[in-house]
Amino acid sequence: MRIPRKGAGKNWLQPGLREFGILGDFEEASHDELDAISSALVGTFHMAGLSEALSTETEPPLIIPGVDLTRDTIAVGLSRPNSAGKTMIAGEFERRGFHYTRFGPTLDELLLERVETLSRSNRQSLGIEIYKSGNQRWLCQRTVSKSMRSKLIVVDGLRFPDDFACRAEQFGANFRHVFVSAEKSIRRCRFEKKDNNLNFAEASGAPVE
Repeated sequence: MRIPRKGAGKNWLQPGLREFGILGDFEEASHDELDAISSALVGTFHMAGLSEALSTETEPPLIIPGVDLTRDTIAVGLSRPNSAGKTMIAGEFERRGFHYTRFGPTLDELLLERVETLSRSNRQSLGIEIYKSGNQRWLCQRTVSKSMRSKLIVVDGLRFPDDFACRAEQFGANFRHVFVSAEKSIRRCRFEKKDNNLNFAEASGAPVE
């Protein structure tokens, strides 16, 4: 944005913000307050879809203003309680041209690498392990990586705040979070028809659900 960074000194950052168009009385603002104004400005760019993310596989992205107007990927993230019907809704997105991806297959890949059985309980245990170890963003990136060539993406199974934050950072204004729900009695009936050997209350009470 051609605005001097905070490290250049308050006397450069303050007029730089004003020349960019920031209004208001911030003559007596501290270095940190001016930095906060800059961050809010970058956030505005991000939510307008005018930003890019600089990151590594292990670090959250640094969001900076960008002027590349060709990045028009639309991403939808779905979350839900157990047996709410999100898979059906995800399938409808897929029929409308969205590339469908979800956390389950990624967890299955990791379980196979560990030579462990593919089961709901093992997926839940692994999901909790990854979250508690601080690698949820890594799981998010691995889940979506195979879909990045598509201009329309629907991600099934957002569970934690990190899942939402990762998608919002990646897609900005082009990300929408949809929460799917249904009456508990309906969900229980669906679950029992599908998973007769599992207890609905225990399955629904798992942290990853």
